[in-house]
Amino acid sequence: MNTTTCEDTVVTNTAEDPFKIMKMCFGLIGLIGNSIVIFVIITYKSLRSKMTYQLVCNLAVCDFTSSLFMIPVSDIKYDQSIIMNLVCRIYGSKFLMWASLSASVMGLLMIALDRYWAVVTPIEYQTIIFSKKRYFMLIFPWLAGMFLQVFTVFVSVVDECGQCLETFNNAYVFTFIGVTVFLLSYLIPIIYMFFIYKTIIKSMAEMANNMNKYQQNHAAKTLTKTKSKMMWVFLFLTVFFTITWGPDKFIWLYTTLSGQSLCKKTPQLCNIFLLIAYSNSILNPFVYAFTQKKVRTNLCIK
Repeated sequence: MNTTTCEDTVVTNTAEDPFKIMKMCFGLIGLIGNSIVIFVIITYKSLRSKMTYQLVCNLAVCDFTSSLFMIPVSDIKYDQSIIMNLVCRIYGSKFLMWASLSASVMGLLMIALDRYWAVVTPIEYQTIIFSKKRYFMLIFPWLAGMFLQVFTVFVSVVDECGQCLETFNNAYVFTFIGVTVFLLSYLIPIIYMFFIYKTIIKSMAEMANNMNKYQQNHAAKTLTKTKSKMMWVFLFLTVFFTITWGPDKFIWLYTTLSGQSLCKKTPQLCNIFLLIAYSNSILNPFVYAFTQKKVRTNLCIK
């Protein structure tokens, strides 16, 4: 008769040790890169006063937070006390890390929406940036991120071995949550970003054609060059997001539909997929901030 003891569980968890160094490195890189972006935007008034850079800074804060929780810490030995159960639900469940990662995804959508308004509806955009909508666009990623991951707070419990584990008593609820999170944090954002950026590029092409009609060749040429740059940057970002988040999200979807956790069977594979997905938090500041001329100028980078 096979029985699993608390000692066996502790030994099994040591299988994740090789990934602790990788998580540490990824987390430190994310902390450094995002902290530079936050510092530069907050320090210079010409940047922090603009809505676009406020959104970029907000995205960097999301990625900074997820980077912080990516760094491994010593395992906590939980007990059945109210305080330790609360720590399990908030911290042990990794709610804060997953909420910040989801907030980062929503932050990408807010930047896409900001660029859409600025290019497609430039007149209305001037009223938007001075309205309450700007505050909503800053708060929304955090609210959405917490909403998408709040279920972890309710399903996390301390077991008899002093470990913080997720338990789902209702398979149908688990499936509903899994599909909802998959759609709202992955599939819909991908469709949204492709649609937004396609509309932006199409609008810029129409503006360039109109300039050519009125013999504004130099302006049309500049706009075409900008359009080409934006097209490749946006295409890269959307494709990169799709590829890097894909494995983690599809494993999550499979787990919720089948009721079988692949991460328990192959934790190493899930750790790899998590690091691949987290690479977005490392790349975001370089693309959204360091590719901006004003940011590079303030950093003395040509």
